[in-house]
Amino acid sequence: MTLRFLHASDLHIGRKFANIPQPADGNIRGRLMEARHGAIARLAQVAKDKGAAHILLAGDTFDTATPSPAVVRQALAAMGEAEGVTWWLLPGNHDNLRDAEPLWDSIRETAPANVKAVTEAAPTALDDHATLLPCPVAYRAGGSDPTEAMVGMDSPEGHLRIGLAHGGVTDFTESGEVIAPDRDRSARLIRDDRGEVLEEGRCAPVEHRLVDVAHAHTEQLHPRCLVHATALGASEPRVHPTVV
Repeated sequence: MTLRFLHASDLHIGRKFANIPQPADGNIRGRLMEARHGAIARLAQVAKDKGAAHILLAGDTFDTATPSPAVVRQALAAMGEAEGVTWWLLPGNHDNLRDAEPLWDSIRETAPANVKAVTEAAPTALDDHATLLPCPVAYRAGGSDPTEAMVGMDSPEGHLRIGLAHGGVTDFTESGEVIAPDRDRSARLIRDDRGEVLEEGRCAPVEHRLVDVAHAHTEQLHPRCLVHATALGASEPRVHPTVV
C-alpha cells in the first residue's frame, strides 16, 4: 500500500506585512499577500504532479484568528479547485481554537467538501489504511506539550498512524510547550515493515513507514524521519512531499 500526501504549515494567509516598508511607487505588501494566497495553488499543483491525494496543513493556515471573510472565502475556494485532493487544516497558535472559534465554525459550515477542519484531538480516518492523529492548538500560549493527546489515541490494527501537530521542539522561553522528543515512540508513530515500533535511534525507510508530521518552531530537519521543522517567521512556506 502506498500513501502519498503533502505536508506544509504556516501559510499565514491574510498577513498584512505592516512591518514591511511601502515605497510610494510600489505595492510590496499587496504582492506579498498575493504570494501567500498563491501558495495554495502551488501546493495543489505539487499534489497533482506527485499523485498525492491529501495535503496536511499543520497549523497557522491563517495569520490571525480573525481574517476577513473575503480572505477566508478566497482561500477555501482555491482549495476547492484542487480536484482529487483533500485538505486537512489544523489550528495553530495564530489561528488557535479559542481565539478563532468563529473562523473554524465558518470553515466547517462553508468549506468545500474536500476541505476538512481537524479541530478535535481525536483519531480521524485518512483513508482505509491510515489514521490521522490531530492535535489542534487550543490557546495561543498553552503551556503544555501540544502532542500529549496522541498517546491515548486509538487506531485500527495495521493502520499507519500519522501525527499532525503544531509546536516547538526547543523551549526558548521556559513555557513548557515543548514537544516530547520521544513522542514518535510513545504515540507509536514509527513502525517497521512488520508493524513493530523501531528500536531507539532508528527510522523507518521513507518508502515504507511514517513518523509524525509536525510543524516545529526551530530550524532543524530530520529528512529520514520525515519530521518537518520550519523557522519562525520564514518568508516562504516549506513544502515537503511525503510518500509512505
